Amino acid sequence: MKHLNQFFQEIKSSSHKRFSAKFVLRLAVSLLRLLGISTGFLVEKASLCRQTIGMLTRRFLEKGLSGLEDRPRRGRPKKLTEKAEKRVSKGFFSLLENEKAEKARCAPSFFGPILKKIGVSISRSTLYKLLKKNGIKKLSPRPKHYKRDEKASKKWISDLKTKVFELKEKYSKKKVQLFFQDESRYGQQTYKSKIWALKGTRPEFKKQHQFLNTWLYGAVNPLTGDKFGLVLPHLDAQNMGIFLNEFSSKLLRGVHALLVLDGSKAHKNTILQVPRNITLFFLPPYSPELNPIERLWLFIKKNFLSLKIFDNIEKLISEGAAAWNKISTENIKSICRCSYIEGLR
Repeated sequence: MKHLNQFFQEIKSSSHKRFSAKFVLRLAVSLLRLLGISTGFLVEKASLCRQTIGMLTRRFLEKGLSGLEDRPRRGRPKKLTEKAEKRVSKGFFSLLENEKAEKARCAPSFFGPILKKIGVSISRSTLYKLLKKNGIKKLSPRPKHYKRDEKASKKWISDLKTKVFELKEKYSKKKVQLFFQDESRYGQQTYKSKIWALKGTRPEFKKQHQFLNTWLYGAVNPLTGDKFGLVLPHLDAQNMGIFLNEFSSKLLRGVHALLVLDGSKAHKNTILQVPRNITLFFLPPYSPELNPIERLWLFIKKNFLSLKIFDNIEKLISEGAAAWNKISTENIKSICRCSYIEGLR
């Protein structure tokens, strides 16, 4: 009882900032042990060993709350105080937000000026640990065409939503579905991808340097996961017409498709006849990143068409069709998901 009275007096006179999660756990274990709770029960619930529980209880009896605090550790003292570390972290984020900063550098040369400005000298390993602690890592940026007009892209997104609502009013008795269409060429120029191997080894693969190729045409609905694809020999208006006619025939009765696609010559010409249950909506120039099916091509080639040898056109067609058929509804919903079409169901 004497120790408990001393404990409550110390609690009242102490600042609440003193008590971390680790400190509270040590305090709870010590108090419960003094109140007669078995050591075995505390070992199970607190995930501490018997020796630690006994040591914490003794230190609490001898020194009170101060006995439960972390003891000074041996070894080299930290070069960065908590205050200096916060200043360095703040400098990191300000540098990353600077659009004019040249970000494609190694960490010491990129973040070095911040450390020099603050007057801190740390090793390379400490720098990388600090970057990791702040959630900063070196990433591969997505390419964006230098001619892309940001204002035009934002306007296009707004126009797309308006077009969906217009079609819903025009075809009030039908269901309007949003599809994204594109084509991708593949063939005897072997596509390379990473594979699992033992660390320290350098795997090899057979690379094909021939020129036989074909095209995979596809249309996907990221909201429902629906898809339609064909393997066709060329990218031109005639093959695009074949794709549109087949796609039109596969649409359910009572469905009208708004098909988003780029403005290539195969899509914009006087030869192409668009079926009645399809409306074309073209992307703005130099904006392939607005077409989510572009990401699906990378997934297909990396997972199903990489490191393969194609001896003839029949093998090319069968492998392309098999790769497309392996794409699941969940794959499309995940890979082709984009925020600007949410709510357009």
